Amino acid sequence: MKKIYILVFIMSIFSLNCYGFTFRSSIGQSVIGETSLGEDTVKSGVIYLDNSESKSKNGVTENIPYEFGLEQNYPNPFNPTTTIQFSLPEDQFVSLKVYNVLGAEVVELAGKDFTKGVHKVNFNANKCVSGLYFYRMQTKGFSNIKKMMIVK
Repeated sequence: MKKIYILVFIMSIFSLNCYGFTFRSSIGQSVIGETSLGEDTVKSGVIYLDNSESKSKNGVTENIPYEFGLEQNYPNPFNPTTTIQFSLPEDQFVSLKVYNVLGAEVVELAGKDFTKGVHKVNFNANKCVSGLYFYRMQTKGFSNIKKMMIVK
């Protein structure tokens, strides 16, 4: 059994295409300058596993995510505004609310239908005091909570 694990580990060090799966050890690595990754050329940055499909509409390429996602707000900590990004693989009703540490709802940022894709919502915390807050995204089949810090 150990031989199989070692063989898989050694094979994953190299780019291997087997039964439709591509194993690459370069995912998550930083690239300075330019490097070749299979058929692609990667410029400076970090190599990520692409979990979206690209579609062209009127000459503009848009990325459609494969799964629901709620990203960490940025900047964090913030004063007084921040941006919250989420992704939808299909058209969906989205509820996005901010809560204080006691669990009381502070504000509803979104409560409407969104199209599939990546969306950004801005939050202005002018009326909030400094401290820890939580934001929660809910859809029909997905729910996630993240925390954020307001510093005034």
